[in-house]
Amino acid sequence: MKPEAAEPHDSGSLENLASLDRETLSQRFERVFERPVPARGRATLLRLALGWQLQMQAQMELSTAKSRTGVKTRTPLQHLQTIEKLLNTQGASKPHQPCAGTRLIREWKGLTHEVQVLASGYRYQNQDFQSLSAIAKAITGTAWSGPAFFGLKSRSPRQLEQA
Repeated sequence: MKPEAAEPHDSGSLENLASLDRETLSQRFERVFERPVPARGRATLLRLALGWQLQMQAQMELSTAKSRTGVKTRTPLQHLQTIEKLLNTQGASKPHQPCAGTRLIREWKGLTHEVQVLASGYRYQNQDFQSLSAIAKAITGTAWSGPAFFGLKSRSPRQLEQA
């Protein structure tokens, strides 16, 4: 990857990035990083990545000096690969994972069930659970996809018939 030099008339400063719309940010990202915008690439992410690139450019001289003295430094491409890895693993592993503190409410057979999302699991009826599926099974008596049961992802046609 060949980092692009800052362009004063474009988004060459951190202050200018805040005023750019997503389309302009996307074009800039693709030009700077020579790759398409990630699928989950919101404007905030693009601003962060482009801002990071601007800061990396400013640090390149310092990094070059450090590498001459034997201090191991990471290249901009290595940083970008780390960011992409985090986006792919966090986004793909649990796309339906709600934030801690969220309350999930589900009515089942006339009863309302409330689940509190914790940082490391869930709480239902003052009992901690590791998965929403375990809570869905406790409520229904049968195996369910917990995220589907609580409306966090699509349910199968079979599950829709049972609801």
